[in-house]
Amino acid sequence: MKIKQILAILLFFPPSFLFAQEMIVPATINVERAVEDRKDNRYIAKSGELISLPFVDDFSSDFFPGNEEGNPVLWEQRKASLNRGLGINPPTLGIVSFDGTDESGYPYDFQSGGTGPADTLTSCPINLNYDSGDGVGISFYYQPRGNSFFPPNSQNDSLILEFYAPELDTWYWAWSTLDLSDFENFSFVYLPITDSRFLKEGFKFRFRNIAFLDGLFSVWNIDYVWLDENNINDDPIVNDVAFINGPISLLSDYSAMPLTHYASDPSQRMLENTAVRFRNLNDNPRTLEGNEIVISLESVNLDVIDNPNTPAIAALSTANYSYQLETNGDQFVFDTSLGDEELIFDVDIKLGTVDFSETATNNTFSFEQIFSTYYSYDDGSAESGYAAAGTGSRLAIRYNNFLSDSLCALRIYTMPISNDFEGTSFTIKVWEDNGGVPGEELASASRQVIYGLNTYQEIINYEFEEPVFIPSGTFFVGYQNSSQSSGVAVGLDRNTLGNDNGNLVFDTGGGWQTTALVAEASVMIHPIFSSDCSSIFVSTNDRDNIPGFKLYPNPAHHMVTLVTEDGGNLNVSIFDLSGRLISNQITSRVLDVSTLQYGMYLIRVTDSKGRGGTKKLVIER
Repeated sequence: MKIKQILAILLFFPPSFLFAQEMIVPATINVERAVEDRKDNRYIAKSGELISLPFVDDFSSDFFPGNEEGNPVLWEQRKASLNRGLGINPPTLGIVSFDGTDESGYPYDFQSGGTGPADTLTSCPINLNYDSGDGVGISFYYQPRGNSFFPPNSQNDSLILEFYAPELDTWYWAWSTLDLSDFENFSFVYLPITDSRFLKEGFKFRFRNIAFLDGLFSVWNIDYVWLDENNINDDPIVNDVAFINGPISLLSDYSAMPLTHYASDPSQRMLENTAVRFRNLNDNPRTLEGNEIVISLESVNLDVIDNPNTPAIAALSTANYSYQLETNGDQFVFDTSLGDEELIFDVDIKLGTVDFSETATNNTFSFEQIFSTYYSYDDGSAESGYAAAGTGSRLAIRYNNFLSDSLCALRIYTMPISNDFEGTSFTIKVWEDNGGVPGEELASASRQVIYGLNTYQEIINYEFEEPVFIPSGTFFVGYQNSSQSSGVAVGLDRNTLGNDNGNLVFDTGGGWQTTALVAEASVMIHPIFSSDCSSIFVSTNDRDNIPGFKLYPNPAHHMVTLVTEDGGNLNVSIFDLSGRLISNQITSRVLDVSTLQYGMYLIRVTDSKGRGGTKKLVIER
């Protein structure tokens, strides 16, 4: 059965859907909670600082506060997820997604199953000092669900657009939808703005969503937001040719691999060609010119792979285009002499045709080619989660090792979903291959589940007690649940094929079975190799080493109670999300938080035995 057929069946079942004891669960995305007066990570415009028309963002680049590209800021805050993975066939490269998770990648409420306001995306102040007859209007595209497994609920979940009247200091409803008729395409919307309340200096607009609050449910995607005058954006036609998709790697088998393993035979690890996908948003056919791939390292250009072909693309259509990975007639390979154990190359696929200057960044598709210490199939981001349900169940993914080496650890995106398994134990494992399924167990180590708090969808290193020698060839890595009846969830990348051909197997008590549910995806479990394992173990902040560490209430107003299995005083440090230390104190069990401002904080405690633990805390006023 194809995955799309399975997904159609999924629509009639609860979000945590059990299929032959495999579990698909909602992924978590690093978004920020949609409470209107949250001030954290907010861009504060200077007095009189206004954006002039046109306001255009197709999300092919980052125009959010603090962006690393040095782009001007268009949005007050990042309260929704800028990503490439959750949209299906978007107008251009990059979208923004709205769901039911907060800014740390956690569900708003692990188990309530309730529905309520979730994410928000608010523009910076705009100069909209125009007359009602000037043809001012806003256009955008939207898509329900997209590449997530679980659609919005047709009874409750909605995408909402609101306008701000600056002189009245009030937000007004402008548009909303419950339309779930098309999950695989983006729908176009144009709204004229003629009300004098909004045609003022300091106008703003914002998108919001209503969602299930316990995971990546109720997903809405938006793209190509355009606010302009003279009705020039009142239909989908625009003189723009853009990337909408491309590769995540130039390697034939993996998205990333250890540098030393690649260096053993580079030409055998490369693809012969790679494909990209374009969209022509114009109602005239176009010719794609000036196509090339630029390889650079630390901002220094190393290689250019020219493609002299000039393919045609029909009006209002998409087209795939293949690049031969050759330089001077020879197979292109990465230069491994430039590093010892890690090299991260920047790969920019460029289209020479530039038409609409406001979206010029959609003419380049970029990604990083990573040569580090680990193998991976996935693109580094999850659109859902996956688990083998049942106490004691096992999950394993097959890899082929190109060089005999010592396996040190597993990188796993252990995901906080629906059930809070943080601090519970599970066992990481490595097995020999036995005819396509795990055979003899080579090593195992009991570890506590950690939910990353430091970066977007943080992947955690879970190390083995000692290095495990793995000869070149096929092996399996994975883990076993302990008491988690619904299974420890791992990130599931739905845009790559790592689980196919029998690579992903699970055992819920009846022996190893090949996945029937997520073959057209990749679980985010990566084996780490190194000749010196001590050099690659990054501290996991021992934040879950205190047995039974909990805090309540959460959210809190004035006081918080800290709970651990052992008594005694705790050393408590409070940090904001930027890592700044707010306070440090020793307390028995009760923590006064009445002086903290509204927002989210990290509470780090150390007990008398030196064990540490970290939890997030939301302060509400």
